[in-house]
Order: sequence, then structure tokens, then C-alpha cells
Amino acid sequence: MFHCIKKKKFHPFCNGIIIRINKSMLFISTTDGIIKIGKCLNLKSKIVSFNFKQGDRLYTPNSFLEDSLNKRVKFNSLGLINKIKK
Repeated sequence: MFHCIKKKKFHPFCNGIIIRINKSMLFISTTDGIIKIGKCLNLKSKIVSFNFKQGDRLYTPNSFLEDSLNKRVKFNSLGLINKIKK
């Protein structure tokens, strides 16, 4: 669950940096504002406790981004209807 706050803009080098943490929220900087995240889920949809520190950077490696361009997934009103195949 996340919410975007567009009150402040950051330099592109600051993208993905955790700028604030409280008991139930992470605040992450982006070039267009701040993303406020309330829950983190793992791949099994279980809630993960925040084990992040202020100043940590969230990022996605290029290999994951490039790999996602080569896959086709299908959704219906209930969600994902086929598993990702390579």
C-alpha cells in the first residue's frame, strides 16, 4: 500500500532513497515527490517487517527490468491468470 506526496522535488540521484521512517511507514524520495509506503509484502504475500534504515536505497537491477520486457502476463478481474514462463 503506498501513497504519493508531491510536495517536494528531488534530484534524480536521490531516487529510491529512504528519507524517513516511522513505526508503520517508509518515505522514499523520487524526482516528482515522495512515496509513502505502509506495507511491504514478500513473494508469498506475507507482511515483511521494515528492516530498512534511513539512507538505504531501493532499486531494481537492470537485469530484472530487461527480463520483464520479454515476458507476457495476463490478468482478469481476479488477478494473474498465467504463470510467467521463460
